[in-house]
Amino acid sequence: MMHSVSIATGRLHFRLQPSDWTMERLCGFAARNNPKRGFLFVSKVLGKHWPARAGEMRRTHEALAERVRAAADDEVVFIGMAETATGLGHGVFDAWQARHGRGLYLQTTRYTLDGATTFRFEEAHSHASEIRLYAPDSAALRERLRRATLAVLVDDEISTGRTLGALVASLQPSCPDLRRVQLLSLTDFSAGRACAAVGALPGIESCASDSLLSGDFSFDPDPTFSAPPAESAVGSAPCRRGHVAGYSARLGLEHTPALPAALADRLARGSGRRCLVVGTGEFMHGAFLLARELELRGVEAYVQSTTRSPILAGSDISRIERVPDPYGEGIPNFLYNYRRGDYDRVWLVHETPRDEAVAGLCSILGADSVLLRPGEEAAA
Repeated sequence: MMHSVSIATGRLHFRLQPSDWTMERLCGFAARNNPKRGFLFVSKVLGKHWPARAGEMRRTHEALAERVRAAADDEVVFIGMAETATGLGHGVFDAWQARHGRGLYLQTTRYTLDGATTFRFEEAHSHASEIRLYAPDSAALRERLRRATLAVLVDDEISTGRTLGALVASLQPSCPDLRRVQLLSLTDFSAGRACAAVGALPGIESCASDSLLSGDFSFDPDPTFSAPPAESAVGSAPCRRGHVAGYSARLGLEHTPALPAALADRLARGSGRRCLVVGTGEFMHGAFLLARELELRGVEAYVQSTTRSPILAGSDISRIERVPDPYGEGIPNFLYNYRRGDYDRVWLVHETPRDEAVAGLCSILGADSVLLRPGEEAAA
């Protein structure tokens, strides 16, 4: 059955395959301020543009982890796609590793890291098209990556597969044994095109795609729509080494550090009945980890993250809050669908140092900051 949704930039049509996960549960819709792609699927379970319950996020992580098709002798590398799916990929990796005790996790990033070995590729439709994947600094993890036989690429939504194909092609010279690829996503609207694009690469013997909801779509742009001028979403800062925390995976990790129980206990006592944990940009998984710990202590905890993605108000984007960029790139950042009055307490989880940008972000959101770096975890 074909469904249609009108947004400011045009009309989106989509057809869904039968699934236990409904469109209403997984996502809504919005218009993007981007001439390359005028629409956005707004996930309700990702913890990005829409506040999501920590427990519901965990259920999606586990549901996708159950779909991983790894053999017992596979060397598996999971890769979460920036910006939106870095937290989703990390959560799926954690859920899969809890059962299997192995694997390597990397995330793509839009930040530059001095001295790191870079696998460069592009996301052609994005507002900021250049993306990087870095090889781990650790010799042991680099060897794990070199021996990878299965790459599990995790994204929130797949529509063409071109970006995923470009990523695999950039990896192949450093991963000589890579023969199989699996695509995992919340929604896959590529109608098989994504797997076909990846599977057509020389040396790739098979590609599988698994999602919670799948189908196909088309978009009819509104020729009368005129978008406001979009500000640059590309930063120029040369180095972000100081912002790489052990809770993120820009340089790879085998195990996610556990949050100190004392920190979670203390924050739970001050969170009230209902709280929101806000991540910063790609640093999403730390916010989820804290929200999950608060939920286990009886708090109704939600997760969201700031973003550099420019989205237009309307449809499932009811509010836009412009916020400072804690990474110092001087580009616009936003938090969508945010209402301070919905929560007893708001915590801002960040990996960057406490500075004017973090203080300004906390002031705008009415939040208290939580610095998450292994060995330095602390709440202001």
